[in-house]
Amino acid sequence: MEPDYWPGGSSSGAGAAVAAGFVPGAIGTDTGGSIRGPAAVCGIAGLKPTYGRVSRRGVFPNTFTMDHCGPLTRSAEDIALFLQVIAGFDPEDPGSEDAPVPDYAAGLTRSIKGLRLGLVEHWYALGAHPDLPPAMSAAVEVLRGLGAVVEPVELSSLRDYTDCKTTISIAELYAIHEKDLKTRPQDFGRILRNRVLPGALIRAEDYVQALRWRTVLAREQALALKRFDALLTAGALSVADRADPNQPDRLVSSPSITMPFSVGGLPALAIPCGLSRAEGLPLSLQIAAAPMAEPMVLRIAHAFQQATDWHCRHPDLA
Repeated sequence: MEPDYWPGGSSSGAGAAVAAGFVPGAIGTDTGGSIRGPAAVCGIAGLKPTYGRVSRRGVFPNTFTMDHCGPLTRSAEDIALFLQVIAGFDPEDPGSEDAPVPDYAAGLTRSIKGLRLGLVEHWYALGAHPDLPPAMSAAVEVLRGLGAVVEPVELSSLRDYTDCKTTISIAELYAIHEKDLKTRPQDFGRILRNRVLPGALIRAEDYVQALRWRTVLAREQALALKRFDALLTAGALSVADRADPNQPDRLVSSPSITMPFSVGGLPALAIPCGLSRAEGLPLSLQIAAAPMAEPMVLRIAHAFQQATDWHCRHPDLA
């Protein structure tokens, strides 16, 4: 965490506060990566739970079918303790899943020996920060050293996932904000206003086809998770951006490595796995698993963190 860089978004304050040590944990919201993004660039842990695992009651909606709430902390162990408190069914949230809540801390210390992990390397092999692939390779070797079997797996491109997600989300975002956008547009910030407006141009046909596409992409992930216990990829494609309020919004122009697991509604956790050489900023590993398999995600992350110290590094705030 550096004062000259953005802490990621949109759960920016939560990520920065945890990284700075102001709080031991915080709640974030994640539609396409807004928990995992701040976690990745701030060098902390951030979990987007399974869709419906944590109630969204009282949270202003962004995208009805992809909004999640989840914890940001310094370690996977703290994520497990935090999630224990906030997970569960809520009849006041129409997307809430009525499923038992396991003891998330109980399985943290189980060995990961023999677990099969699918590495989605092609998502970050090209076009990412130059220090990211080596950091990911080192993280994979740590997991292999702990006994996990890591093999490559090929999924659809990040562009496919990003286009599918944003087509759905901007249509739903416009439906939420249409009245206020028409009656008080001056109250919207530049970036939010520019994200909402394109939703007015999405045809019903586009939205329905994107929903059908989402089913295809989610099935692709489900099939991969029949072969693997979890999927591994990067938590972000680069380090934190320099703070510049006038920089362009890259939500749609740049593919997102967090959006695939938003499309699938899968639990996905970002944890630190290195520092860039030039900037000295955090790099991140992302772990995802089948719906409601948060214990698996946390078990793998905890094992990695017991073998490394990236999560123990605090910023110098002097």
